[in-house]
Amino acid sequence: MAGGMKYLGLLGTRGAGGRRRRAAAAPFVLALAAVLAPIALSFAAPPDLEALRSMTGDAKDPALSAPAQPPIHLRKEWGALAASWDEDEPKVRVIVHHTGFLVTPEMTALSGAQALAAVKGQLQGIQQMHMKDPAFHMVDIAYHYLIDWEGGIWEGRPPWALGAHTYDNNPGSLGVCLLGNFTLQRPTRAQLAALLALTDWLTWKQGIPPQKIFGHRDMPGNQSDECPGYYLHADGGDQNPLRKVRLAILDKRQLAQRRIEVAAAPAILGRLQALMREFPAGAPAARP
Repeated sequence: MAGGMKYLGLLGTRGAGGRRRRAAAAPFVLALAAVLAPIALSFAAPPDLEALRSMTGDAKDPALSAPAQPPIHLRKEWGALAASWDEDEPKVRVIVHHTGFLVTPEMTALSGAQALAAVKGQLQGIQQMHMKDPAFHMVDIAYHYLIDWEGGIWEGRPPWALGAHTYDNNPGSLGVCLLGNFTLQRPTRAQLAALLALTDWLTWKQGIPPQKIFGHRDMPGNQSDECPGYYLHADGGDQNPLRKVRLAILDKRQLAQRRIEVAAAPAILGRLQALMREFPAGAPAARP
């Protein structure tokens, strides 16, 4: 794009009458720049996260402030087995998964302590399967974070540890897993809200561009895998829920960094507000 802008700067500068040509070309240059500017922004480098962190913004407008860490249940709260991990390289992406286990109506009907017990039981079962089943033979639960159907976020491996969730793509990856089978049922609105809050905070904290939030099957060597499921990764085509989460975070970062072009602010804020309204409410619904 720098070369293109250099070219625009050269319009009307050569030959006799260069000053008149520059004047005549000015409206054309301005019009062309207006068309090219959004394209340039779409290919721009990721925002300067340090500069974003230094912005105070309007405390009443979450789009103009650093994302807060969402509440996260610690390992000890779900009775995780002791484990040891290899340290990973710096994180450069987030990979989203589903467990593949159905969340049943009986589970979603639970509340309070019973609901917490059901979630803890699932987490313990997944960890034991990963650690004790010879088909997995892992040192711990595979993921760094897990999200239950009520939107609770649970700690898996520490974020600095090497994960074991995506074939041939674990180094530098944070694994986030939603409880459910989204080939057969829809994630809940609470899960998607928690996914948005968690990935917003993680990408900010780790310095990961939001464009680097992927589904499991997006990764090389994993395209034949159904994970993270049709209803999270493909439903709605290019308007699928996972892409909407990614775009919402990008909108917030652009809004914060650019401070912002007044004319664009209502549209961006409108997309952020509309995002959660588009997500399904209530318990996971069966696929028709």
